Amino acid sequence: ALLGVCMIQFIAPSCSGSGLPENKCYLNGSTMPGLFTKKTLGVRVATSILANAAGFPVGREGPTVTIGSNLAFLVSKWLAQPYLKEWVEVNHEARACALMVDEQRL
Repeated sequence: ALLGVCMIQFIAPSCSGSGLPENKCYLNGSTMPGLFTKKTLGVRVATSILANAAGFPVGREGPTVTIGSNLAFLVSKWLAQPYLKEWVEVNHEARACALMVDEQRL
């Protein structure tokens, strides 16, 4: 249990909690840097396993949905990388970005 707490505190503080509110924010268009990375995926998987093994009453739905969305984000980013042309800032005040792709390659 102490190992899981140390992993969250020192390696990936964004992994605290179930992650469902962060997923909702991301799906509604908010930018949350550092939410979907390989590091957070690894920490979330490891701490979910450690918490369940320690006998904590951890619900499996929230972390599982967050792990799945993190994995889907990383896979889609990896698959789209060859087609990525550039990020364009659409709204300077809201920091909204759009992705420009090379349509001939798609």
